[in-house]
Amino acid sequence: MDEPTNDLDMDTLDLLQEALDEYQGTILIVSHDRDFLDKVTTSLLYMKGDGKINEYVGSYSDLLKEQKQIDTKKSSKTSVKSSIQPHLSESKQSSKNKGISNASPTQKRKLSFKQVHQLKMLPGEIEALEKEIQTMEKRIADPEFYQKDTAMFHETVNKLTQKRETLEQLENTWLELEILQEEINGR
Repeated sequence: MDEPTNDLDMDTLDLLQEALDEYQGTILIVSHDRDFLDKVTTSLLYMKGDGKINEYVGSYSDLLKEQKQIDTKKSSKTSVKSSIQPHLSESKQSSKNKGISNASPTQKRKLSFKQVHQLKMLPGEIEALEKEIQTMEKRIADPEFYQKDTAMFHETVNKLTQKRETLEQLENTWLELEILQEEINGR
């Protein structure tokens, strides 16, 4: 169906939505009417602009929310990396120029016990969390999951979002510890 909501009055639009809700088969709809798409679709095909067609199981509004979260995470990850790297290069450069280390001669700088423990444990935690995320993504990608239990689908999407945020935090912590360890060992 190509732009099925164009030129329809409200009664006819409601009737069309009811008919589509009752239909058990597959329908391909092309529309700019976001409200209509939210009400009648269970799966979307969309293009990000990279030449690929992507499928998303859920409503158009859910897709927009998830894309915003992904974009926010990407920008925060970039800003964390960019804020850490210049600081490290400045401290390494200033130490080289001055011939001085930040620690006193009697005090050798090293990672704390907690930091060493985190550095050992984080890769395993990150890997386990990535597997959980993959499992949840596969479950969400199943169109029948959305159709069978919409509430559970949304709950799973929310949990997935939380797990992705936790993963990002763990990765940032690990990155900071690795950089700190390189700085200490690089002296």
